[in-house]
Amino acid sequence: MKNLMLIAVVAFSLLFLASCDAVYTYEYRVKNISDTSAMQLHYHFKGDSVATATTLVPGEEKLICVTSHGVEAHKGPYNTPVANYVDSVILIKNGVRTTKNLLLDDNWIYSVSHSTGLYNATISDSEF
Repeated sequence: MKNLMLIAVVAFSLLFLASCDAVYTYEYRVKNISDTSAMQLHYHFKGDSVATATTLVPGEEKLICVTSHGVEAHKGPYNTPVANYVDSVILIKNGVRTTKNLLLDDNWIYSVSHSTGLYNATISDSEF
């Protein structure tokens, strides 16, 4: 009887753990694929208290944000609209602002690596 109770507790625990939702992270990266010059990158994510500015030299990629969306269903991470989490991403080269709107999902490539959703954007000379 004691063994039967132990087996029932273990089985229930395994079922409970198997049904748990997972925690996923999301990374946002921007890469300068320009051959000629550095770019100023200004960005702000919803929930951040300040905007950030940095420089991207040719060929450089920067991780601009890592977020956790908390507990989600077990089939994630999910490709959610960028504008849900990003307030602004602006690139300036030689005083000229990019024509690429990085609030549009079409300007990001979304992929998944294990439990991380990856958002990657590239900026070239032709987008100024």
